[in-house]
Amino acid sequence: MKSFLSAADVAMHLVADSSDPYAVVQTDFQGEIEGTVASLSWKVIQIKSKGGRRQQKIVLAIRKALDNSRIDVAAFEIYDFDIPARRIVSMTGKKGNCFVRVTDGYLLIENRNMRGLGIGTVCFNEVIRWALTNHPEELLHPIQVFEHLASEFPPDARDRWYGGFGFVFKYEEGRSHPKAQGESVNKYVKELNVKEKNIKQFPLLQFLSETETAMKQAQQARDEAEDYVNRHHAKVKALSYATGLLFAALILSLMFNAGLLQRLFGG
Repeated sequence: MKSFLSAADVAMHLVADSSDPYAVVQTDFQGEIEGTVASLSWKVIQIKSKGGRRQQKIVLAIRKALDNSRIDVAAFEIYDFDIPARRIVSMTGKKGNCFVRVTDGYLLIENRNMRGLGIGTVCFNEVIRWALTNHPEELLHPIQVFEHLASEFPPDARDRWYGGFGFVFKYEEGRSHPKAQGESVNKYVKELNVKEKNIKQFPLLQFLSETETAMKQAQQARDEAEDYVNRHHAKVKALSYATGLLFAALILSLMFNAGLLQRLFGG
């Protein structure tokens, strides 16, 4: 998926379902994932920033292979309605020949300011839900956790986070922390569960309306600014022209007065 996504892009692809304002809204997008036809849908969630001083809207882009062989989930933060939004995190689930993978090996949100807000949980829930819905009886590929990432994701917190989805780990002995490194021992997908998280899902109709309003306001502000600059430029140009005429008149006046004085005093 693209690393950047503008709110305008989101608004163009969303198709509102008036019967359920919180529904995942399916677009008419048909793309390909490694040669497999896929669909794309969207969700909008609302979270509180760290400190709880402001609300943030996060857009989830959910791409699923129509044969249920893969899911990709990406979360984007909207900074402004006409500024590209940066991707926060992306996750992938795959159905292979022998196992179902619910991660591509890296789930950490790199931007520290976006951690601890529930974004990773919401995204991973989509992957786990996909796996439980389509492949509950399949073998589950183990998840590995590593000691060198302990500074980024503390072992105890990491164990609790994965444990909320039903993962159980066997950890290696002799490490810097009892839970520093190991792998999950769950055998089947059906042993997992979606993790409950109290995050508000934002009504898509309202999001579309606010997006459209904000885009119009931004365009109006740009038009007004451009008009002001043009008018200001015209005034400056007229003032420069008037100043030039005044300067020329002054020179002519000085030359006239100099010639008159020369004649008066017989110079």
